[in-house]
Amino acid sequence: MEIAFITRFTYASFHKQLRILFDGLNKIGVKWYLYDPALELHMAKKEVDAVIMWESLNYLKHKKFLSYDNIPFKAPSSYLFYVSDTDRIGIKLAQLILENEFDGVITASTWSAKGFNYYGIDTKVVPHAFALNTRENNVDNENRSNTVMAFAFHSPLRKGLPFTYSAIYENKDKIERFYNLTAFPMHIPQEVKYDGVSDEELENIYSNTHYLLHPVFGGAFEITILECLALGCTPIVPSKGAWMDFVRPEDAILIDSTIDARNWHQIDDLHFGLMVHPSYPDLVEKLREALEKPFYNNHASYYRETYSPVSIAQKFVKAIGLG
Repeated sequence: MEIAFITRFTYASFHKQLRILFDGLNKIGVKWYLYDPALELHMAKKEVDAVIMWESLNYLKHKKFLSYDNIPFKAPSSYLFYVSDTDRIGIKLAQLILENEFDGVITASTWSAKGFNYYGIDTKVVPHAFALNTRENNVDNENRSNTVMAFAFHSPLRKGLPFTYSAIYENKDKIERFYNLTAFPMHIPQEVKYDGVSDEELENIYSNTHYLLHPVFGGAFEITILECLALGCTPIVPSKGAWMDFVRPEDAILIDSTIDARNWHQIDDLHFGLMVHPSYPDLVEKLREALEKPFYNNHASYYRETYSPVSIAQKFVKAIGLG
């Protein structure tokens, strides 16, 4: 079985997730190819079982993708991997997809899939994989006590950072240590600030942290929450949104939330639709309760096994009709 992935190295998102998928495909014996159409290599077309366009719609705006002569692959089927942070997509994006006559769309969550389904686009959901080190945690729950982390190196408003900062300040006297993995300092005594972390450092932080405070307003999956769960950290997250595909209520603290209609990507009008709106008073109260009466996620192994690279690679191959 052979699959060609077409992506713009400079424009596309989710390259980390693509590398993780390649790892899983390697382990199940699927051969893959990676090609950037901007290279414009003139070579004979190779026959493969499927062609996947991976998050390259900035490039797609300028040229019809699969009819572009310089793509050196041909296959009986072609799919688009794309995600939407909202539950709807704009008509411009729908037209781009339909004009290129894909056999279907692969996306990361049922939340994201709603936008494509609205236009009658055949859409399959394949979640992202967890790919940090899968060793057992070397820190017991007692040593995690009352440590809190925030993670957001981009999109501070969508990640709910104003809510995070305010809730931290209101509960700072109860927090033993605050791991700040964001673009902005908090300036509290318990703060440990990071400007960037490797996978190894991130794994260590998750494994030593009690709670991930993540009142996110939108997102197509939120891999941060999965990584947190898979390493024994407990997420404090909105009760609605894409992440509820994989968050089991018994393993998380859920913030009361509503759904609001908001204009999301105003610049390119490719996306619009409903966004999550977590309740700030409930966030503060849930954090206070968690710090006073500890709550632990004791099912890390479930998330590591269910969302392993091999498991997700198998789902991906099945979604494109090859499994």
